[in-house]
Amino acid sequence: MRNRPVSAASRIWEAIKSHGVSSSPSAPVPVNKNLMIEVPTTLVLGAGASAPYGFPTGRGLLKEVLERLDPKNQYPVNYEQQCGWLGFTDSQAIEFREVLLKSGKSSVDAFLEHRPEFIPIGKAAIALSLIPYEIEARLFEPRTGAWYEYLFTELNARREDFGKNQVSVLTFNYDRSLEHYLSTALQNSYNLHSSECREMMKHIPIIHLHGDLGSPPYMGGRPFAPEFSKQSLEQAATGIRIIHEGFDGDEHFARARKILQQSQKICFLGFGYDPTNIQRLGVHGGDISARLMGSAYGLTRAESQRVRVRFQGQATHLELGNEVQDVLAFLRNNPVLWGG
Repeated sequence: MRNRPVSAASRIWEAIKSHGVSSSPSAPVPVNKNLMIEVPTTLVLGAGASAPYGFPTGRGLLKEVLERLDPKNQYPVNYEQQCGWLGFTDSQAIEFREVLLKSGKSSVDAFLEHRPEFIPIGKAAIALSLIPYEIEARLFEPRTGAWYEYLFTELNARREDFGKNQVSVLTFNYDRSLEHYLSTALQNSYNLHSSECREMMKHIPIIHLHGDLGSPPYMGGRPFAPEFSKQSLEQAATGIRIIHEGFDGDEHFARARKILQQSQKICFLGFGYDPTNIQRLGVHGGDISARLMGSAYGLTRAESQRVRVRFQGQATHLELGNEVQDVLAFLRNNPVLWGG
């Protein structure tokens, strides 16, 4: 069973205790104590990190794309109009769906890496399938496994000190849910204007290694909303990047590797531990001296062991959670965002 959701007050108190404050009733409780992340920490996100907010995982996105491109689908937008928005004919969409269905690949992007001729329609289909999940209310309503609030609590600081947080995010996800949550929470917590929010968000680098569905709203980009038009669909599809096999000169991955080398903690959350992704990040050799941690929700004992083998050669071994801990449970039970 997953851990029962806890209140924001309980999370804040647990965070305070984790920073060395006694839980004894007689102990003085610090006023306005910063709970900042003071150790250089990098979070590496896979599809499971966005799953608590309704976004599909890799296999789920594959299923969504196949359903969207099925001429018999029951979506509100008729098939011909949908294909028109994608910018392709009915026959092109049917061909792409048929080949994707029979490819044996577990994700759309993995398929597109090997079939670059389908990249334009594939990117459009991904955008078409993901935009409807951009529902702001889901980010803030109480949900099982919702960990963004927990992260924001650990980033807590006076406005002038917020930039001292030392956390970076490398994500393989296309969705913009994390940055939208953080920017919205910052604006409402500190009563910020959009320009002030942009400046504060610069202190939390979020790198989308495979691209995204467009710049977030606080950067003047497409609204975070499930509605879309042909124009917004094109904007979202343009932001998606498909990394070809053997491509080592990508600037996003180069920046990511530099961040990882400067980190003291690296934590994989909702991550599938694909060998290719691990290699591209540069954490498969012995160049990383950081403490390595990662959630392992849904992995069998044998699968977890195989993941550990992929990290052999590092100065430190990979500390994996257990198969029943979702991202929130893993963060609450391991010193990722707190401790030395």
